[in-house]
Amino acid sequence: MNFSEIESREFDVCVIGSGGGGGIAAKELCEQGAQVCVLEIGEWKNPGKDFLTHVPSFELPFRGLHGEYTRQLYGDPKIFSYSSVGSEPASYFIVPAVGGKTLLWAGHSWRFAPRDFRSHTLRGVGEDWPIRYDDLAAYYDRAEEFMGVCGAHDGLEVIPDGHFLPPLKFRCGELQVARALSKLGPEFRMIATRKAINTIPYNDRPPCHYCGGCSKGCDVDAKYTSANSAIPAALKTARCALVTGAMAREILLDSSGKRASGVVFIEVKSRRERKINCRAVALACGPVESARLLLLSTSKTFPHGFANGSGEVGRNLQSTVDLTTFGYLKSMTGSRIVNDAGTDSFHGTIPNPYYEKPHPNFPNGYLINVGSGAQVAFGGGPLTDFGRVTTGFGAEFKKKLHATVPALVMLGCQGQILESPSNYVDLDPELRDGFGMPAIRLSFSLGESEQAMIRDMRTVTQAILEAAGGVAINPDARGGVDDSHYVGTCKMGTDPSRSVLNRHCQSHEVKNLYVLDGSSFPYYPEKNPTETVIAVAMRGAAHLANELRKGNL
Repeated sequence: MNFSEIESREFDVCVIGSGGGGGIAAKELCEQGAQVCVLEIGEWKNPGKDFLTHVPSFELPFRGLHGEYTRQLYGDPKIFSYSSVGSEPASYFIVPAVGGKTLLWAGHSWRFAPRDFRSHTLRGVGEDWPIRYDDLAAYYDRAEEFMGVCGAHDGLEVIPDGHFLPPLKFRCGELQVARALSKLGPEFRMIATRKAINTIPYNDRPPCHYCGGCSKGCDVDAKYTSANSAIPAALKTARCALVTGAMAREILLDSSGKRASGVVFIEVKSRRERKINCRAVALACGPVESARLLLLSTSKTFPHGFANGSGEVGRNLQSTVDLTTFGYLKSMTGSRIVNDAGTDSFHGTIPNPYYEKPHPNFPNGYLINVGSGAQVAFGGGPLTDFGRVTTGFGAEFKKKLHATVPALVMLGCQGQILESPSNYVDLDPELRDGFGMPAIRLSFSLGESEQAMIRDMRTVTQAILEAAGGVAINPDARGGVDDSHYVGTCKMGTDPSRSVLNRHCQSHEVKNLYVLDGSSFPYYPEKNPTETVIAVAMRGAAHLANELRKGNL
């Protein structure tokens, strides 16, 4: 369908974005009978041709560091300009392609725990969600069954069990760490990392062949993405029109000032403006871009941004604070190097050890992902750090590095950042992107709670290494903000003066606007957000479809 045909139709719903939330929303809406148009700024990518899954890092620009892989694969980053203020450097990237960031995600799929939805009530921090775990449980089930999530039934409240494919197996170093954890106490336990990656053939996708290139894109589609599952399911209904190369510029308000009437978008290649007419808009660009689009869409009714009478659009920006400790296990030094690439970096995870008994200096806690072996060396970081602290030169020096590869261990900590007025998204008053629109401005600062957590992360990861007979390579590792786990910015709540969305991800002020990505999170724990994004989008899409059937929109 060409651009002119798109403009001549009226759709039930315009879904903006085809990533984790947008892809599943389009699928759910189409399967429930809605006529849907999906706007995507990027194009289709061919996994077998476009992904650089098996290209070694040393052949990529800057050895694959500094985001150069993403830039090489997906084009000029200047059209997605951003600025950063605040005490903590905040980086940002998008993946402009059908499927969005699900093309390059590592697949980590965790359910939030029941207590994660009631943090203010139970711990006095953050905000309670207006929904509870039980409201999402059935959608978590459906999400896992659709994606194909591998994992074991571990019987832990901190990370509830679900519907799983056979779990990943620990590699040698991970197994050695797992056996040593009893020395630190019963709250430390390693489980198989749950990932949306096939360990057996599932949903017409093959099993993983353990090449370790997940974050460069899965060229065989063993990993779940919106592009290989959700969007094809939507298209299969014959009710979905996917428009690629379309940059959403503005959501339009009708003359009553109470309803969204359509979406203005720009053809990426020609820069020509076009318009979608629709009965409802489902925004799913990701928390940063969704907030920007709302802030860009001003009117007499909403001079400070579409559906932003509360002033909360862009506020409540949250992510995780990360710290990675590299080390090596003395007992494995000099072992034979084997192909243990597996599914990217981590096969083991230590769930939040502070879930039952919070640390006195921070209210929630963090999980620890554990990886080991030659896969850890692929990024170059641990060997570079090891080289800095290792004496020698020439062949003898290289021999020491070579002997360390099979013994490498990576402990990746991921912890909660508390909501703060210092953390937000707004529009840069001066910087423009490649379309001439105001660029994103990110503000992020870490408070004493996060700094205390970082110090504890260093102490605990080094204690784990010591218990396993290992040595830390970077004992002074610095924590930072994860740029792929942003949530918040359009939080759901019961009070329209303090939130943007209701418990169904529907705007309080514009009833035919829904935001179906991680923007809706009022509170974010230590776990990866994607499975919850998908479950929440499923639930919101069900409400939207029902409202359409009733004629309420």
